[in-house]
Amino acid sequence: MPWSGEHRGFVVEAFYKNGESVTATQRAFRTRFGLRANESVPDRKTILLWVQRVRETGSALKRKPPGRPKNVRTPENIAAVRASIKLFPTRSARKHALALRISERTVRRILRILKVEKDEEKPIKDRGILKKQKEEDVEEHQELDDADKNGENNDIEEKPVVFE
Repeated sequence: MPWSGEHRGFVVEAFYKNGESVTATQRAFRTRFGLRANESVPDRKTILLWVQRVRETGSALKRKPPGRPKNVRTPENIAAVRASIKLFPTRSARKHALALRISERTVRRILRILKVEKDEEKPIKDRGILKKQKEEDVEEHQELDDADKNGENNDIEEKPVVFE
């Protein structure tokens, strides 16, 4: 059960009032919060942990982990990406990331959350080269390549290249 700040504060206070007795603290907790005998109360380990935290930090609440926050997919960032996509729907994820000052990976994760799908007709740019062409163009190029291999397409005269 997730224990609230009120629960933790009461437990620490009751622990000292009852002569540092865990069992008496559990009984007082059950009475104070109107719990039956079969309902859960903080166990011995939890009570002693909360008391230790109060002695060390002055608070029984959980400490925040040190370092940088792990999740940057905040509602503000999600709203910013959504607005940016509405304004510039053809812009790449990398450019959205640069404009919003968010990492590219985070932008891509947010796009996955927003379920933005790639449009089939839009060309995908990779290193500045268009990678996807319309299906008709691909088929036409394949037909021309097959014709060249079979020797059927001899319309083009080959001229030697001269370098000066």
